[in-house]
Amino acid sequence: MKKLFVALMMFLWLLPLSGQESSVPESRYVDYEQPRSYIIADISITGMKYLQPSYFVGLSGLAVGQQITIPGEAITSAMEKFWSYGLFSDVRIIINRIEGNAVYLEIQLVEQPRLSTLTLKGLNASERKEISEKIDLKPGNQVTENILNKSVKVIKDYFIDKGFLNCSIEIVQRADTTPGNKVFVDMLVDKGKKVRIGSIEFTGNDFFTDNRLKRTMKKTKEKSINFFKPSKYIEADYKEDRSKLIEFYNKNGYRDAEIIEEKQVPLEKNRIGLSIAINEGTQYKVRNITWVGNTKYPSENLSLILGLSKGDIYDQVKIQERLFSDDDAVTSQYMDQGYLFFSVEPLEANIDGDSIDLEMRVYEGPQATISNVIIKGNTKTNEHVIRRELRTQPGELFSKTNIVRSVRELAAMGHFNPETITPNPIPNLENGTVDIEYTVEERSNDQLEIQGGWGGYGFVGTVGLNFANFSARNMFDLKNWRPVPTGDGQTLSVRAQSNGKYYQAYNLSFVEPWFGGKKPNSFSFSLYHTITKSINRSSNDELKDDFFKVTGGSVGMGRRLTWPDDYFVLYNEIGYQRYHLNDWGSSFFINNGHSNLIDLTLSLSRSSQDQTIYPRRGSSFNLTLQL
Repeated sequence: MKKLFVALMMFLWLLPLSGQESSVPESRYVDYEQPRSYIIADISITGMKYLQPSYFVGLSGLAVGQQITIPGEAITSAMEKFWSYGLFSDVRIIINRIEGNAVYLEIQLVEQPRLSTLTLKGLNASERKEISEKIDLKPGNQVTENILNKSVKVIKDYFIDKGFLNCSIEIVQRADTTPGNKVFVDMLVDKGKKVRIGSIEFTGNDFFTDNRLKRTMKKTKEKSINFFKPSKYIEADYKEDRSKLIEFYNKNGYRDAEIIEEKQVPLEKNRIGLSIAINEGTQYKVRNITWVGNTKYPSENLSLILGLSKGDIYDQVKIQERLFSDDDAVTSQYMDQGYLFFSVEPLEANIDGDSIDLEMRVYEGPQATISNVIIKGNTKTNEHVIRRELRTQPGELFSKTNIVRSVRELAAMGHFNPETITPNPIPNLENGTVDIEYTVEERSNDQLEIQGGWGGYGFVGTVGLNFANFSARNMFDLKNWRPVPTGDGQTLSVRAQSNGKYYQAYNLSFVEPWFGGKKPNSFSFSLYHTITKSINRSSNDELKDDFFKVTGGSVGMGRRLTWPDDYFVLYNEIGYQRYHLNDWGSSFFINNGHSNLIDLTLSLSRSSQDQTIYPRRGSSFNLTLQL
């Protein structure tokens, strides 16, 4: 159709030159009925304002010095190319003049209009912002059919992913009357209503019921009386659940299970049914497991770690977990002994009926020694504070468990974003060593607490400062006060609280997690002083002369144990309190005078949680005795 259109246009443009011979200069005469050969003497391009004309001369397929036939295929082909780019609303190739067998051509192009303003209607502010960032329609860009079609697809995909399967878009172009060949583009978006799933049906499932298969699909649910169960159809969620469905079959020995057909069946307005046809295949079981290439550990030990025996269901997911991903997987066992280059490939050596023989091909490689430990991203915490928490030191054998533990210790410090702590082993195959790079992201964990007002007895409020990464050794170096010296991982807390003359409290505490700097033995001390007075209710709530003062402090030492494991901490603290009372009521065992209290606290704790705030694994307990 396009070729016919181009040929027709060529005929109409050239016809005047052949049909009105008497009124056309001799230098432009072309006999359409008798094609002749010409040499192109010159090619000019006119009509373009924003695009480079010289660039399109080369793309036309025509060149100066080229021999062409007029009328002929070369001209027709050049016009088809210009139309195919989608950048022009009109294309013409005319003959300026002919001198002997030399022809001078002019290519007249009219560019597609450019976008003045895009308006998205039918959307809220956040939707307009997100869609505007996704599509290519920007002010000043050409408005081509291809770009419009792409934009429509992007918008529809955006809403389909959110469950709006019936989204429709209408495009309206309006001419911009200002100079410059521009247009206004309005996109009228009708999202429709979210499509919900009325039913999910399976066919071909002989070994598992429909309800059991539906439970494997965590995000794709059919409508039920349970209002808390979402039934919206979201394409991305369905694709994820479809993979989980096959994974469920694989876990139960059906290695060949596949979805052979899936359909969306319209049920009613904004309701669809999902029809999923499954080919379950055969349920396979493990028969023999052999290990090849292992010298570090006997085959019996590796099979014990793998956890599969003859007759067990052939669970591909479990095999992958026990070989690679679990904390105590086969790969972890080797990597904890320095075998960084270790690899194992499970092969199905033989399939006999419903039985599979597995062959585990092991490559142990050499043991890798840690060469360098590199730390990046610490802009506030001193490097030695980070290094003392690491379980990976230069000269030691590579250990995956030690890397995981190092990440846990860095997260427990509280100075870094636990989600972005990234260990990166950099192996060196030539000399059998590995560099380990830790990338951390500092976060502020200091606290400032201010609250206050004015009451009947004076100032009422609290002022508190907590510096969680303090540096006591730099207190007397003014250059390090920004606003206080930081970087050594110590904790300094100062707090004052007042209820006017009725109640006052002052607290100071300090914690050094590595007392002496060589071992993880903590040292802490605290001081506090409180003053309490009573109110005379019979004398217009005036303060009495009585008071209750408490002055105290404590000193503590903590030590990380190595047995039963190094998650245990033993903490000892001795505290002292001095009470001073003057005409105090009957709430204490004396009304006037002083009283002293000395206490000893022993605490045994263990915490193996991977994170302090939001732990996902591990346990924690604490046993305390106070005398």
